[in-house]
Amino acid sequence: MLTYNRDRHLDKKAQPDELGIGIDPLTAIDVWLDNILLGIQKACIVEHCDGKVSSSSIIDTDELPAHGSFDPKLLMHESEIILKHIFNGVTECGHTYWLFKCKA
Repeated sequence: MLTYNRDRHLDKKAQPDELGIGIDPLTAIDVWLDNILLGIQKACIVEHCDGKVSSSSIIDTDELPAHGSFDPKLLMHESEIILKHIFNGVTECGHTYWLFKCKA
């Protein structure tokens, strides 16, 4: 179950959509990935204001990218690049490896 606060500042991409659901993109990605990995078909979104539940919605996992304003294909592509790097570059057991992105 995802809970979010309408009082919290959200960026323009995360403003409520036509269904009245405005989910922070990083939260939407987190819930989407969890649901995909665990095979969960739906997510429950609960909106609260001043500590009280004001509304709730149940949406399909496949609809989370639209509500969270992210592209699942791009996310999967970036994940594949990271995994290829890990499989090819992580060769020593018991060592610590850091992944970071250089400034463009």
